[in-house]
Amino acid sequence: MKAINSQTGETRNWFWSGVECGMLIVSIVGIMGLACSTKEKQDTSVDPRSVLDSIPLDLDSAADLSVPGEFDDLEAVIRDSMDGGNRIDTDDLNRVGNALVLQGKYKKAVGFVEVALNQSSQAGDTTRVLGSMDRMGLILFSIGDLDKALEYRTDALLLARSLGNKEREAAQLNAIGVILQIQGALVEALQNFQDGLELVREVGSRIGEANCLSNIGLIYQDQGDMDEALKYQEQALELAREIGSRRAVADLLGNIGVIHLARAEPDEGLRHLKEALEIHTELGDREREAIGLGNIGLAYRATGKPEAALENFCKAVEICREEGLRRQEGSNLASIGLIHLDRRELNTAQHYLVQALGIHREVGFRQGEANQLANIGLVHRVRGKRDLALGYLNDALAILDTCGLAHGRGWIEKAIAEIEAEQKGGSATP
Repeated sequence: MKAINSQTGETRNWFWSGVECGMLIVSIVGIMGLACSTKEKQDTSVDPRSVLDSIPLDLDSAADLSVPGEFDDLEAVIRDSMDGGNRIDTDDLNRVGNALVLQGKYKKAVGFVEVALNQSSQAGDTTRVLGSMDRMGLILFSIGDLDKALEYRTDALLLARSLGNKEREAAQLNAIGVILQIQGALVEALQNFQDGLELVREVGSRIGEANCLSNIGLIYQDQGDMDEALKYQEQALELAREIGSRRAVADLLGNIGVIHLARAEPDEGLRHLKEALEIHTELGDREREAIGLGNIGLAYRATGKPEAALENFCKAVEICREEGLRRQEGSNLASIGLIHLDRRELNTAQHYLVQALGIHREVGFRQGEANQLANIGLVHRVRGKRDLALGYLNDALAILDTCGLAHGRGWIEKAIAEIEAEQKGGSATP
């Protein structure tokens, strides 16, 4: 059955130098419990202390590490690092946080990073405070708490400025821009990215430049200018390849793949997306693995392979639920709903789309909220409930208007015009 013209659940890879943080005191016992939950999988051939020591404190330097396993012996390592007052070495906490962030295990990372931030704050160590705020901001962003992430990023921005650290200032501007973009404030987001780009070029940070160029490209994508979006992503990809950052290369390949999907070039999109997924899987990054699986599912749906698409979406949802990735979970649930809509399985389609709408509202993802309102409108249109369909479609269009978003606008306006024409033709709305 031919796919219905609808809003996809596509996701993209935002990336930036450094990572985001919060200050909840967590007990030492609680932290060790987070880290050591899979003893039966323990690999005795790996020395956990040497693994931990190999993880850089600077997350940028650690970006391409493939971190093994679940750190099954971290309890012993952390216990060894305690001093007489049961204080864990702050650098060990940050290394563990980095490792878990790199694996996309944000729920497990949060306890380590919170204690590291608290200890650094008590010691007046502003450099480590800034690093922990970076980490927590990324964690909060990834699990969908955008308001809290914005608070930490804003505090980190002020701290970076007070320290005269322009590279870290640029990283915070970039990260704040990403949050604003998700919330639909595209003009403000673009200004943050442009300000960040100016700073990173001033200090000569090429990875920072790639970050900003990519995120500017995503703004153009949201505004519907796919040619300009592709130009910025390809500039960023060239920089990432010159630098040799595999994680950044994979992020950008994924973004380019999504643009090709939006340009109705599914084969080219699938090629880029598969290459990106292979790298992220090798690096052990669960979040980006979920994003890649979801986007490959979209490519399969676009090429008329619904079973393969559904398999990818379901795998992505499973990872998202394991790792607490709410925004991505919502996007993939929506994609599952659209498969059922294509098949005219309307009750099942609506079930998944309503779940996705609730999640995207919960995390403040305005484009996702508009997507799902429009998709639910399509369900009601297929049912013949034109007034109800128009209500949902117009609500979706209002969000796009408020936020200056272009993605999906064309077919939503077309659907509204068609329904209104049907009503004027005299057929009754059931």
